[in-house]
Amino acid sequence: MQEEFILGINGWSVRGHDASAALIKCKTDGLVEIIAATEEERFSGVKHAYDTLPLHSVQFCLDSAGIKAEDLSVVAVPFEYPKIYETRGLRFDVSDAELRKSLFSNPAQANRPEIFYVNHHLAHAVSAFAPSMSDSSLVMVVDGQGEFESSTIWVVNNKGKQIQKIATSDIGSSLGYFYEALTEFVGFQPNEPGKTMGLAPYGNPEKYRKAIEDLFDVDQCIVKVNGHELKFGLVVGNYLPIDEQQQVRLFWMRKFSEITGMNPNDNTRTYSFRNFPVGYVDLAASGQGVLEEVVWILASQAQALTQLRNVNIAGGVGLNCVANGLIAESGLFNRMYVQPASNDAGTSLGAALEVARQKGYDIHNVPMTPYLGLGYSNQEILRVVARSRYNFIIYDDASRFIADLVANGKVVGLFQGRAEFGPRALGNRSFIADARQAGMQDYINQHVKGREEGRPLAPAIMDLDSVSLFGQVINAPHMTVAYKIRDGLDAVTHVDGTTRPQIVTSDLNDLFYNQLLAVRNIIGKGAVINTSLNLHGPIINTPQQALKLLETTNAKAIVFNNRYVVMRR
Repeated sequence: MQEEFILGINGWSVRGHDASAALIKCKTDGLVEIIAATEEERFSGVKHAYDTLPLHSVQFCLDSAGIKAEDLSVVAVPFEYPKIYETRGLRFDVSDAELRKSLFSNPAQANRPEIFYVNHHLAHAVSAFAPSMSDSSLVMVVDGQGEFESSTIWVVNNKGKQIQKIATSDIGSSLGYFYEALTEFVGFQPNEPGKTMGLAPYGNPEKYRKAIEDLFDVDQCIVKVNGHELKFGLVVGNYLPIDEQQQVRLFWMRKFSEITGMNPNDNTRTYSFRNFPVGYVDLAASGQGVLEEVVWILASQAQALTQLRNVNIAGGVGLNCVANGLIAESGLFNRMYVQPASNDAGTSLGAALEVARQKGYDIHNVPMTPYLGLGYSNQEILRVVARSRYNFIIYDDASRFIADLVANGKVVGLFQGRAEFGPRALGNRSFIADARQAGMQDYINQHVKGREEGRPLAPAIMDLDSVSLFGQVINAPHMTVAYKIRDGLDAVTHVDGTTRPQIVTSDLNDLFYNQLLAVRNIIGKGAVINTSLNLHGPIINTPQQALKLLETTNAKAIVFNNRYVVMRR
């Protein structure tokens, strides 16, 4: 086989979101290596990077490999846009040549690289299977919508050579759009589902549950093999295939008003999660409960039908860590892998991997670290901080300094290595603090992050402390699964007794692991609060942004590459 590079891109000028790019290298031995992956929002500063092509992300990927556009064999797009336009009565007038010209400032050849459109849910599915270290697996994709569907179940066999979609639901039954409408109704922006998930445990999950269940008709939820529909209620009925998102969301907004007797909450106000208007918090709890129920039914029925003991999860709903936690702790599967970029950003990677699979390359057991984004060398960092107005200290190893600050109740920013791919900060672009102190939750929310009081925070925990805190060894490297936690980490234990941990191992992130080990040597636990290095917008991407962030928060210091320490003035 020949060596070739395949670039995956997500993002479009019309109704695009979570724009991203990912680059893979297909080797002569048939194996595949992930070179780089990043979201456009990290470069543009616009959350979710709506309605744009990932131009900065594309250039970053090319630069990471030291190649140019003409060195690419294929650009893979994770939506079948020609089919989408055609079936909705719209004209698709974007030629391959025009797309190449838009993506690359100076394409060398008019007919290269080839443009390949990949089914959206297939891209999600492959993105979750390839890094899962499984030879065969059940794959669940649940999101807002793909081309014509909103949930799909796949069976992958023979090391990824065989991929079969065994069940599908239409857009009218979209769990993603249901949850967007729920999020908007209770008083958040539709693209803030994490807030609804965090709010739900404060409410009564039974208050409106039966009314929502009846609309979803979850008692009729049936999964059948061989392409039969996955049925959990065609709640919307007939809808026009033009803007399904708006129609499904408006349906649910009307139904929530009927169920509760309330109008949508004022999303211009910021409420404490602990004192949220009762009706809305109960609706959040009930809606989250129904989502968990439907996802659980799909997982359990699919497992019963296929008898597979490995499950992979992707799609925007795949970021609902509470629903994932129910599956993980059920014992239904031996192994579960959730793609860290489960949202549409991850489909750029999935599309590239699917093209590689179709070309005959081996896409099973593709090693994936989330640390695939932009990084800075020590020399580059030193140049930035030396030119700043800040005094700085240079350490050979700042781990003990970081641990001392954490032990003394301070918040520390970490900017080190390559940025994470996906919405979670995992130690390389993070604020960390003492997870034992309950008051640290509100301090970070109010004085560091500018967030709602009572909003949950998550921990990073070294693997040595997994058993003592969870009663078991758990594999949770990406903060995508919620688990019940024992006492001792009050700042990250939610009101329902769960937390969303990042379990850190030395092989995945040796630098962060050693920093946690230094914390453990002082306070007795290798555990810290871990929240993203940002203030409202996207996770920061440059050292200049990190210095500016230090001016606007009450963090004590930013530590660059575990070496250069800048203290807040």
